[in-house]
Amino acid sequence: MSAALLLIALSATAAPAAPPPGGSAVSAYSSGCIASLREFAYELSTAVEVGDANRLAALYRWRGTPTRAGYSIMERLEVLAGRPLLQVHPVYPPPAPAEPPSSATTAMPIAAFPADAPAGFDPVLLDPPRHGPPIGLRLEQTLADGTTPASTTLWLRRELGCWWVTF
Repeated sequence: MSAALLLIALSATAAPAAPPPGGSAVSAYSSGCIASLREFAYELSTAVEVGDANRLAALYRWRGTPTRAGYSIMERLEVLAGRPLLQVHPVYPPPAPAEPPSSATTAMPIAAFPADAPAGFDPVLLDPPRHGPPIGLRLEQTLADGTTPASTTLWLRRELGCWWVTF
């Protein structure tokens, strides 16, 4: 279920991989990496849902990782794979900073906000959806007790046409 929600969120930013010449498009996984962001997100969600730390580790960018750090990372991946998965959310970069105000206006007039705005009104939340690929994937899980929420962000990296995650 969570993989399907993530796929819907990523559908506007990632096109499925084209089938290889003379073959069928069974998976975007080839040459040891996944080239399609949609397929990558599905594989990551599936690895966590089935509790397979090794499958999750196959999606991690290990290049240049020292041995001691590798053991620590693998332990973190095992913890993630051992928790129930609720949802996966794409993480987008923050919006570009707005242009500085002209010298004539230095502050936004209060009248720009609706007079009947509810408490906690935040105009930043009204931004249109961001374009482009996400920069990370946030895993929403629960701890072993089944009720305490846990959130972990895995950062996405695109390297040599392949998607990878890092902490």
